[in-house]
Amino acid sequence: MVTGDNLLTARAIAIECGIIDPNNKNSIVMNGADFIERIGGVICKHCQTKICDCPLTEEQVKETGKKMRKDTIANQEEFDKIIDHIDVLSRSRPEDKYAMVVGLIER
Repeated sequence: MVTGDNLLTARAIAIECGIIDPNNKNSIVMNGADFIERIGGVICKHCQTKICDCPLTEEQVKETGKKMRKDTIANQEEFDKIIDHIDVLSRSRPEDKYAMVVGLIER
């Protein structure tokens, strides 16, 4: 569950909906900012930086001759450690959601 709700509200809703079992010690409920910090955020696969001048469109690729930006998770190992156990991501911002989708697509 990915939501903008605060952690306590998100946890309560997830329990009520059966998304998480309150007795499951492996279940992870965390806020988006903590998630991004743990996984290092999204970076360009070519430049290994968050901000770069890699083209974002095919037209820019033709104009510059550079490879198109391809996003990836900065800390792949940490993403892999938590992804199977994260059940609720609270206080999620667009960048948190995007990082989750990028990581899941890569897998």
